[in-house]
Amino acid sequence: MHTLKALLLAASLFGGATAAHAYPMDVIANGDFSNGSTGWDVAPNGSTGGATTAPPGGPAGIAFAYGTAFTPNTGDFVYLTQTIMATGNNSFSPVNLSFWLYSNDPEFDGFNFFLNGQWQVGTGTSPTEAPQDDYIAPTKSGWTEYNYNLPNLIIGSNTFVIALAPADYGDLYSFYVTDIQAITEAPEPASLALLGAGLLLLGLIRRRKPG
Repeated sequence: MHTLKALLLAASLFGGATAAHAYPMDVIANGDFSNGSTGWDVAPNGSTGGATTAPPGGPAGIAFAYGTAFTPNTGDFVYLTQTIMATGNNSFSPVNLSFWLYSNDPEFDGFNFFLNGQWQVGTGTSPTEAPQDDYIAPTKSGWTEYNYNLPNLIIGSNTFVIALAPADYGDLYSFYVTDIQAITEAPEPASLALLGAGLLLLGLIRRRKPG
């Protein structure tokens, strides 16, 4: 009778663990650049820049951004790269990527980004080299928010890159980017705890069974 009750309790713990909902989690660190460029690898490619005060008119509560001043005729991408680690037994759910972009240069070409082993535009698979002349044109000057729904993160190391293509003759701080978020869903800690408790209880039952 005690064994039956214990089995029912273990089953309820497993059920609670599997029925519990996942919670949204931002897997990008320091996406608002409030800690400078911490967490980001930057390849300026003929430009100078860094975390700085964001121009007005951006997302509420955002004070900082990454800005770059281009030298004439660079015609190249600037890369901001971050490694995202996903751990667990199953793939994380699809990712909602969003960020805010500002340009004070009407000739600013656009941007591209890399995640899940592929650039969003073009066929390139190297995170260190965006496909040349393949980029997403900005919709307008000033601050604009961009949103993309992407496939699941893989377990392990995921490389995220945002690449920005300057105009041939860029002005001082011809772009700013901030509030970079990659929202996915992870198991709730409570779910994991219930699952662990169920496993522990089943282990104890197994040890106490005679024979």
